[in-house]
Amino acid sequence: MKININFDPIIFDDLQHEEKSSEELMYLVLKQTRGDIGWIKKYSRSEIEKVARVLVIDGYIRGTAIDDNKCVWSKLTRKGELYLDILEREKLSFQNNCLN
Repeated sequence: MKININFDPIIFDDLQHEEKSSEELMYLVLKQTRGDIGWIKKYSRSEIEKVARVLVIDGYIRGTAIDDNKCVWSKLTRKGELYLDILEREKLSFQNNCLN
């Protein structure tokens, strides 16, 4: 699944910024929704809510899209659980291939 998102502009030019990707953010939102991780620090709240909104609309997480930039959500749907399991297996397979 591909999500197109415009990330918030970098405020401080003197600090080296971390690369951001919508795929990583989607994975982190799914993991956070399941309760595997706590707060997502690398991304802003608005970026997180934009991705969560798409995941709610597409049926991966249970919640409500309030408007274009606001969303509330509570847990993964069965579809979201299956998709997250697939992502984790792919990530584990990739890591194992890199180590060999």
